[in-house]
Amino acid sequence: MRINFNTASIPREAAKRLKKQLSIKHSKALEWTAFVLGYRNWYELCAQLGHETASALDESCGPDELKLRLEYQESRLLTCLAREPDVGASVSAGSILAEWRPSAARPRKHAKGLNSTDPADSR
Repeated sequence: MRINFNTASIPREAAKRLKKQLSIKHSKALEWTAFVLGYRNWYELCAQLGHETASALDESCGPDELKLRLEYQESRLLTCLAREPDVGASVSAGSILAEWRPSAARPRKHAKGLNSTDPADSR
């Protein structure tokens, strides 16, 4: 479930949030961000910018679509964490994702709706 972007601004900001949240190197944050968003690596993400119609951001997704997206992103994040067991060892992938929100334009405003089935929470 690849998330397409017209520019790198949202994934770049997501990588900055992840770097701060997990205290990891910038390059690792870029790679993990790209992987969680459905790309092999940051270079593939950048090469695809603007080539496809931009995907809806989390705020514009319906509750079912958002749930599927977050499950996909969590599974990809688990793959990253398995490769680096010392990173985020005391925190679950779900809680990292709840704060990080790599495919949201305004991640802090919408974090409460991650585990909710109430459509009002996902707006």
